[in-house]
Amino acid sequence: MIVVGIGYASECKAAEIVTLIGQVCLMFGVERTGLEIIATLPERAMGPALVEAALDLGLTIVVPPEKDLKAAAPYCATQSERAQNRFGLPSVAEACALAAAAQGGGGLARLLGPRLQSARATCAIAVSGPHLKRQP
Repeated sequence: MIVVGIGYASECKAAEIVTLIGQVCLMFGVERTGLEIIATLPERAMGPALVEAALDLGLTIVVPPEKDLKAAAPYCATQSERAQNRFGLPSVAEACALAAAAQGGGGLARLLGPRLQSARATCAIAVSGPHLKRQP
């Protein structure tokens, strides 16, 4: 499974999310068509920007359970003080990607690399299952 995790500010637009996902895919050599889901926090899952971006990309939005997000936290590559203070996670995008990929991959997942950030969003890619052997 290939999962993109997204964290974003309420004023973010869909185009910014779609562009950022494209940049992360390019950075890690992932075809956008290979993405399976977008993972985010519960309070952001139904935001207009993310819903529109998911529709544009043909992806389903998933909200990993809080216990899975907390379990993923030690494996995040980024340590954002802001995310830690606001959400109790070192990186929203990385924790969401890891937690969702692990759910779909039998509990094992890894990031392809650290998150990428735009002006109002963050994005990370995690893989699980047969994609675990993929090199970043």
